[in-house]
Amino acid sequence: LGAVVSPRDLPALRALDHLRPLLGQYAWGVTGSAGFELATGIEALHAHSDLDLILRSPERLELGDARNLLAALDTAVCVVDLQLQTPSGAVALREWAGESRRVLLKTCGGAQLVTDPWQAVA
Repeated sequence: LGAVVSPRDLPALRALDHLRPLLGQYAWGVTGSAGFELATGIEALHAHSDLDLILRSPERLELGDARNLLAALDTAVCVVDLQLQTPSGAVALREWAGESRRVLLKTCGGAQLVTDPWQAVA
């Protein structure tokens, strides 16, 4: 039988505790399995769960700031995936902070490759 794991021993929740002070300056929330478990109390996390977050970003997050935020998230004890919620849709922070000229913006009308996820989509 495997060892019993305390909820505080789960990497995703430890990562959340670690990142909370950094994210305090933003309007953000927890999504994915961690968000489901925190909202319902139904166990959904396991030792290999990642941590999914959303950050409301009504104004453009400059690339330097995005890269600094990503570097801080990458110090967590598990993989952290953060979606930036822009007025036009959502984009992965990891993608926005990357080297690609265009990123995948997820909108109500579908996904689109864009150069600026804060520009209104026609």
